[in-house]
Amino acid sequence: MGMNIEAVRRFFVDACYNSAPLSKKSSAAKNMINFFRAGAQNPSVAKAIAGNETNKTFSLPVRACQQWFYNYNILKKHPAVKPEYQKFEAVYESMYPRTGRLREALISKSRISFSKVLPKMSAAEKTALKNA
Repeated sequence: MGMNIEAVRRFFVDACYNSAPLSKKSSAAKNMINFFRAGAQNPSVAKAIAGNETNKTFSLPVRACQQWFYNYNILKKHPAVKPEYQKFEAVYESMYPRTGRLREALISKSRISFSKVLPKMSAAEKTALKNA
């Protein structure tokens, strides 16, 4: 049973963007819960989807206005979402405990992208991230 990447992406987009113009925070919370549940099958991919979609938002000035999206970090703290987020994080941390810092740096620095191929990271950069 594989992870349906498009469905996980749709849950994230529905939570952060499609619910916001209508001010449906409860709907956004439900979609974010579904995102974390589905994303628990492959947390690295789910985090990359969240980072990629968030980067797309900030590259479009019109959609980056507050009224057009719910902040991913705020939705993670929503009382209904928090238990699912904690389960998701536990799975994420248990996957590869020794490479956690490297994966986090790759995702946070947008080195993983579904729309383009990025240049290979040098061995020195990888070593610096692992030892940081």
